[in-house]
Amino acid sequence: MLTIRIIFQLLFTLLFKRSKLPETIDKIDILLTRKVTNEERLRTVAILNRILGTRIIRWIIEFFLCKASKGEFIEINNADFIKRYQRYIPETDERISWTNWANTQKSQPLHFLIPGNGPHIDVVINYKKLGDYDFDGLKNVQKLIKDAEAKGLRVRSVASGHSLSDIAVTGDFMVCTKKMTKPQRRANQPYIKDEYRNGHHAYIHKDGDVIEEKRYLFETGSGTLLEDLKQILEKEGLAFPNMGGSDVQGFMGAASTSTHGSGIGLKPFPDLIKSMVLISSNGKAFRLEPEDGITDPALYAQSDECKVHGIELVQDDDLFYSTTVSMGCFGIIFSVIIEVVDFYYLKEERTPSTWEVEREKLVTFGLNHIRKNRHFELAVNPYPVNEKGELDKVNGSRYCIVTTRNVISKPSSDQSNSPTEKRNFLSSLASGLYFVGSISVFMFNRKPGNIPKSISGSLKRIVDCDKEGGGYSDKYYNVLNQGLLEMKFFGYASEIAFTMQDNTYIHAIDKILEESVRMAEEHGQYNPSPIAIRFTDDSHSYLSMMHNMATCSIEVVSLKGFIGGEDFQRRIEREMIAYNGRPHWGLHLESLSFDRIEKLYPKFPVWLDAYKKFNASRVFNNPFTDRTGISAVLDKQEAFLE
Repeated sequence: MLTIRIIFQLLFTLLFKRSKLPETIDKIDILLTRKVTNEERLRTVAILNRILGTRIIRWIIEFFLCKASKGEFIEINNADFIKRYQRYIPETDERISWTNWANTQKSQPLHFLIPGNGPHIDVVINYKKLGDYDFDGLKNVQKLIKDAEAKGLRVRSVASGHSLSDIAVTGDFMVCTKKMTKPQRRANQPYIKDEYRNGHHAYIHKDGDVIEEKRYLFETGSGTLLEDLKQILEKEGLAFPNMGGSDVQGFMGAASTSTHGSGIGLKPFPDLIKSMVLISSNGKAFRLEPEDGITDPALYAQSDECKVHGIELVQDDDLFYSTTVSMGCFGIIFSVIIEVVDFYYLKEERTPSTWEVEREKLVTFGLNHIRKNRHFELAVNPYPVNEKGELDKVNGSRYCIVTTRNVISKPSSDQSNSPTEKRNFLSSLASGLYFVGSISVFMFNRKPGNIPKSISGSLKRIVDCDKEGGGYSDKYYNVLNQGLLEMKFFGYASEIAFTMQDNTYIHAIDKILEESVRMAEEHGQYNPSPIAIRFTDDSHSYLSMMHNMATCSIEVVSLKGFIGGEDFQRRIEREMIAYNGRPHWGLHLESLSFDRIEKLYPKFPVWLDAYKKFNASRVFNNPFTDRTGISAVLDKQEAFLE
């Protein structure tokens, strides 16, 4: 009850005594961080969302916000959040209005189909029962693809709808992968080569040395949410080698857009895949692997997968590394075998600095500076502020947070409950309350000039609590998950990747910061969030943003409903063309064209050959392939005949 009482006191201050709000936040934050356990935090979020989600409370908050805005209508809607958390599935496959998380993409498909026989809820509880392959679900997908081809319609698959771009959109057959959650098992089938069946060794670079690491194979349905899969792996004593900042995506939705985390020695999600089952045009099923894959071809030819169910084994580097990042253009990936590691723990430290200081370190020491830690990333205020919190190019500096993470042994219970080993309370709490996003947007729209000071204040509040450098130690996925929770529904981002081979990425960052200040000074247009800067290892996947280059990824985040946010991001995307930046396939607006893709990706012609092979009937085209000109490649072939 201490937490509830203090939070309502904070809410009262926010609504009626905003001038006193900054003075009280830090004091309350330290108190709650010391007094409240992680379990109590989650319980508090759930209770507050239930209370504040009632209509009467929402109306009261909306009334005071509208009054403060002098008549502007402010609506707080929690229906989307309830649907997401309940993992809502529509009762009919017709007349469905689909939107992505940020509401930047919308569709009303002819049919919203949900094939597969795995559960979409309680997946973790039931995973032991999900070991058998879902051949019936596979046949259902094959049939719906053939049906679409016969009717001259298009098919596109969607997982959680997390992408900002239009890669999953179609007006014809939209295939939801929520029930493609089978199988869940260690990959030790008889046709897997002996050296891979019970764990194998790989060699990785760490601190300038080459070390040996144990790896394992695990098979999962492509639609399994990362949130579920991480827990299933934990029950098996296993873990992802790396994760992004959230776990809301379906596995293949994340991998097929080259989702990544941070870590200059860690590869993005598509590089976890060692084998996958793809259903392509005409409903043909392939098990795709690299040339020297994990499957023994002779043994596979005798398996039921091949003999009874007709899944053809293809071991070909070009086809495999084209398909791992194919954005749904090649068909529907039904299942994957991924490479995982032993379960581990991480310690995170968030320390304060300035971009000016960190920029000098990057220029002087380069990769050696980044490689000192397993994970290294920056969150930078794009606006230089002075001691008063005012935008000031002459006397101000850009406050930033340096986040590092490293593997540790399992923390003791005392260590886990220590306030110096936890994230501070209010930042994690606020990101879990669904109404905070609406209030933030309201305040930023009303007084955009306060944004530079607000960003610095927000960053300062996520410095390790109790003392600078105190750290946060926990299971790897709790540390890597940035605690965005409900704020994910309000935030959307553009992300662009740059090579680490020279200092181009630093010049690109400088340009983004310069443009941010120019737009603020000349037009009063601000961006409401810090710039996120991450570093990632190269990728084998031909259309991964990280293909053949260690990468710096720069993410520009905005908030849904913030005036001018999308236009600001489009402007930044256009500016980055000059720096040969590769936009994230799932986190861009409209900055990609056929010519630009061809320029950025040397293996694009090889990828197009795979596209022609797997999408010969054009059934997997959609507005994304039309907009980028990829669809036109197939027009040079003979027309598809029914």
